[in-house]
Amino acid sequence: MSDAVIVVVDDDPRISATLLSALAETGLEARAFADGEGALDYLAGGSETPACIVTDINMPGMSGWEFAKRARLLLPRLGVVYISSECMDDWRLKAVADSHFLPKPFVRDQLLRAIAALI
Repeated sequence: MSDAVIVVVDDDPRISATLLSALAETGLEARAFADGEGALDYLAGGSETPACIVTDINMPGMSGWEFAKRARLLLPRLGVVYISSECMDDWRLKAVADSHFLPKPFVRDQLLRAIAALI
């Protein structure tokens, strides 16, 4: 898992920084984006093929749901970890296949287990 590149998409820079730090502490390389549009541009560039994405659901502009669907058009096998501070009992109805949901706040080990299950 240490060679994996993870794409983090969250409009809150504090959350992104925390996620990047947690991933770096475990040897995972990550790329952070403040919105889905920037992350899609990166994915479409094809310079790297990430192992999975970690995306907030509620963001201005493109939601995490929409971002994940568009990302899967580019990389059909891409795993997705959805994160949100809102309770999402029906998340599976909107989510792409091969995904996990983590309610905020969560601990690093929960994030790492979700990522490990996808890559």
